Amino acid sequence: GDARSILANGLSGLCHFVPSLRRKLNGAWRLHAAWVRSEPAHQAPPMTLSMVQAMAGWFVERGYHSAAVGILLAFNVILRTGELCDLRTTDFTAGVKCVLLILRDTKIGARLGVHQEASCKDPWLVAKLKGQLKLLPRGALLIGMSAKNFRSLWRQALKALGIPGKFTPYCLRRGGATSLFRHTGSYDKVAEKGRWLSLRAMRNYINQALEDAVGADELESWAALHADYAKCLHSLPN
Repeated sequence: GDARSILANGLSGLCHFVPSLRRKLNGAWRLHAAWVRSEPAHQAPPMTLSMVQAMAGWFVERGYHSAAVGILLAFNVILRTGELCDLRTTDFTAGVKCVLLILRDTKIGARLGVHQEASCKDPWLVAKLKGQLKLLPRGALLIGMSAKNFRSLWRQALKALGIPGKFTPYCLRRGGATSLFRHTGSYDKVAEKGRWLSLRAMRNYINQALEDAVGADELESWAALHADYAKCLHSLPN
């Protein structure tokens, strides 16, 4: 019943702390590979736009306006959770019709030794984002709190909205990528906006996300409650 990550972490740790074991644990790694094949990973399901709006509305209702805008931005720009939680006001450059984001220490950026960029071009969200950037101190975190506090509030929001706990903040990225693919039908556009280096990996990511999408019956049962919370978004300042 243990997670296979225990095996992977154990083998990686042994090779790190005992360098002489490197390339000497091939049999153990083959067993790990067999475990991966027989027990596929259970990835976080993609959130729908209505779910994201409801989550953001819950944050607005409790006065966490910048965190709400961050949630909407993560879905729109297909951000990873760490990227969202690390964004500071100094990482944004506001244009007339868009806002440019500088993403520091990203998964791919760290591998390539560069900073990555993303842009938000949705007119409504651009206005709300600019409004929050004006109110926040220079250098402040966009979400206005630590990642730990954000995750704690996120869980409270899930409970209030009747959304299962399997919908972690990472579901914003999966939902944003899935929503964009459904809108455009283009893997290339999703790969570009989501900053994937491997088109093949991104295709598998999207196809799995489509399979994991929320059922229509669940969406119908949440619709009224989520619509009420989504109305709170109208109170966000420009």
